[in-house]
Amino acid sequence: MFLVGDQADGATIVEAVEAALRERVPFATLRPRLQQSGLAFLLNLVEADAGWRPRYLEASIAGFADAVELMRDAIALTNRLMQHTPSAVTGTAIGDDAPERTLATAELRYADERLATLRTRGAATERITLLADCPLGELELTAEGAKSTITMSLRDGRRETSRLTDRDPFVLEAQRTMRVLAGESADALHAPRDGSVLLALEQAMDTGQVVTVEERSSRANLVLVESHGSPTSTRRGRLHLVGV
Repeated sequence: MFLVGDQADGATIVEAVEAALRERVPFATLRPRLQQSGLAFLLNLVEADAGWRPRYLEASIAGFADAVELMRDAIALTNRLMQHTPSAVTGTAIGDDAPERTLATAELRYADERLATLRTRGAATERITLLADCPLGELELTAEGAKSTITMSLRDGRRETSRLTDRDPFVLEAQRTMRVLAGESADALHAPRDGSVLLALEQAMDTGQVVTVEERSSRANLVLVESHGSPTSTRRGRLHLVGV
């Protein structure tokens, strides 16, 4: 089962991953934007060393898309960098229904006093900026025109700057999807958190209130999938769901 990530709202993601686990089919959420070289570098860095997990994160994504659709990728990025579910969210969206929403903002608050502030807007060209304060130092990212500049400022005063060039994000995402079909389950692990945060954010945008995040977990079901347990219903092959 495949979802186009920036087209799927919170309810779609939650329902889709539950259906995929129930029917024992592979599940992937397609987010080629996260294959951008600078973002991929940061995601790998946080996965390898928890000292680079942000205590405070500020991120902005501008692109040729509806602002709320861009925010769905921003939420997925934040969840992978912070590696925990926020306790509460607030958010706003300016403009009418898609594709007229030109600006969206979100604030994610965590039980351990960490904080993430996100901003997305429609624009003629894609541009991503990110600032993260981490236990080991600060991370700064600027990405535009298939080029990324990343600066790591360590607590001991050292400063390192790297410049990266993007490969085709759609090719990279297709390759990652093939790994999902081969048995990789990372998307099914991430999806409940992504869906739960988006559900809370959508409610916050509608009401203007702070909304508590209630996460659903797929881990118990994943044990059965990864251990090749006997399904309780007939497998229906590969169901492909592309957004809503």
